[in-house]
Amino acid sequence: MDVDKIFEEGMLQLDSLPAKVRKSTTQIRELDVKCNDLMKNIHKTVCAYAKGMKKMTREQKNHHIAEIDKMYAEAEKMTRAKVALSTELYDDVDHEISMMDKTTKKLEAGSRRHSDDEPGTSDGGRRKKKRKGGDLSVEDVPGMNVPVVEMPVDPNEPVYCTCHQVSFGEMVCCDNSDCKVEWFHFQCVGMTAGPPPHVKWFCESCRPQFKGVPSQWNYETNEPPKNKSKVVKKEVKDD
Repeated sequence: MDVDKIFEEGMLQLDSLPAKVRKSTTQIRELDVKCNDLMKNIHKTVCAYAKGMKKMTREQKNHHIAEIDKMYAEAEKMTRAKVALSTELYDDVDHEISMMDKTTKKLEAGSRRHSDDEPGTSDGGRRKKKRKGGDLSVEDVPGMNVPVVEMPVDPNEPVYCTCHQVSFGEMVCCDNSDCKVEWFHFQCVGMTAGPPPHVKWFCESCRPQFKGVPSQWNYETNEPPKNKSKVVKKEVKDD
């Protein structure tokens, strides 16, 4: 999926979070105010009961006790409602964090599947490359100003190269669309800079199949091929 599309979907996912947080915190605040007022009434009722209980009949005492019990039950109900709202809010925020983690992983994966400088697909849309060498960071995408965050290594993250390690640093892609490895770390193939867009680079396993392909990387010196001036031979005819 396109990096811009992944980022856009991630932002849309987050758009609903502030409204959820505002709604839940408002409800919790309203319940908190009601619960505090109720606890004040309970305190007044208990004080009045303790002060006048000696003059009360059994029926009056039972009435006051039942009223106090009812208010305590209502306060407990409000408290449980606040806990439920807080738990729901926590779950919503935790869900959004999980979704953003997935979006971040997709962005990292998309940055490794960069396309050539000229937009377009190759090999029937099998993959897109922005450039052959180097990682595409979030800062490279127009309109995206997202801070780079060091993410822990995911044990499920795919591995590349002959070293069978995860993507890191600068990498080069084999121009064989059927290459089983596809991406290689610069240091593993002895590179310091990636091939220009017009130069083909094939890994050691795929190289024998593409000996006749023009404009190939100079594998002996590990640098782009040098332009050789063509010498035009003229036939000299004897008079």
